[in-house]
Amino acid sequence: MTSAASALAVAAPFCYSTSATICTDDEPMALETYGQPQQLPPPQPQPNKTAALRLFRPFTASRSIMPSLSGTTTRSASGDKLFSAKSSLPNPWSFSFYEEDRNEDPLSRGQSRATMATSMYTVATRAQRNTHHLDLYRSAVRSLTLRKIKEKAVNEPLVQIGRYATKVNKLDLYICDYLSNEVLFGFAAHGTLTYLSLAGCNRITDEAILYVAHHCRNLEHLDLRACGLISDKSISAIAMHCPQLRHLNVGRVRDRERITIKSIGLIAQHTQVAVLGLAGCDITDECLITLAMYRNNGLERISVNSCYRITNKSIRAYVEYCPRLSVFEMKECHQINDWNAVADLVQRKVLLTLCDQQNRACAEWAKRMGRVIHVKAPLK
Repeated sequence: MTSAASALAVAAPFCYSTSATICTDDEPMALETYGQPQQLPPPQPQPNKTAALRLFRPFTASRSIMPSLSGTTTRSASGDKLFSAKSSLPNPWSFSFYEEDRNEDPLSRGQSRATMATSMYTVATRAQRNTHHLDLYRSAVRSLTLRKIKEKAVNEPLVQIGRYATKVNKLDLYICDYLSNEVLFGFAAHGTLTYLSLAGCNRITDEAILYVAHHCRNLEHLDLRACGLISDKSISAIAMHCPQLRHLNVGRVRDRERITIKSIGLIAQHTQVAVLGLAGCDITDECLITLAMYRNNGLERISVNSCYRITNKSIRAYVEYCPRLSVFEMKECHQINDWNAVADLVQRKVLLTLCDQQNRACAEWAKRMGRVIHVKAPLK
């Protein structure tokens, strides 16, 4: 297994925290820990137990020290079985302890079989205790973030983590090129996700998002930027099953025809959406006006960059219906030329994103009208 996949495979059992981060492939794979969950007993570092000592700062994951999350058999360097558990494994410092115990077999020092039995019982007792601790570790993880993982082997360990990390509510997977639908099934099945970002994971399809819609009814944040295979089918399901949704981004640079008023109209009617990214989608005036009328005071930010079909009707609707709007991104929307409406938004301190051509046209209009317009773009 590659270094990134190994890091993912071992991450979840050792999250002595509520958050785990796997770094980009330009940096060492690391697990970051931030604090202790309640009811979790503090570790007892032992001499020469490097894994225990490294648990509270970022460390490079290694299978030679830390067993994987899935319920497999732990073996020594020589390949002999040391410990086996049905659905869990010992924590890292206990794993080292077992291996050292085996290397110091009581029989090899001439001790009695009774002493050996006592030693085996002690090991079994510790294993049972560590199984309980592992369950606590798994239930303590609340957030998992991956950035730019380029390895094909990313899916198998993530599937295992998703199966056992039952309380994850934030899953942020950014530009993981080979991420598949199967990864989402495990995380979504627990029904705990409220924040899901898959920006740039372009292999994700409607099947996965439909599954999320039916299992994660409390979803509030969904980022599907550059997920070109996502269509109205799954976004409509999100609209009907996730009424608490406040943030949705389905912006794209291709496959624009897949996102239309069919799903965005339902989002407007059935969710609490306040932030909406529609850049590059097949959006019309009818769609944007529907959104403005249904969400009115609730709409705060919207991006329609490169939505070529929208006209002045849309921007006038947002001037009229959306008094709390703070950001309107309309770059490359060249059918919009009502600069008086744009000036009204600027006066209300709405941040606007315009392309160079639009900026020039707006400046020329302001000069002719004897007005001064300072268009400010939102911070990225």
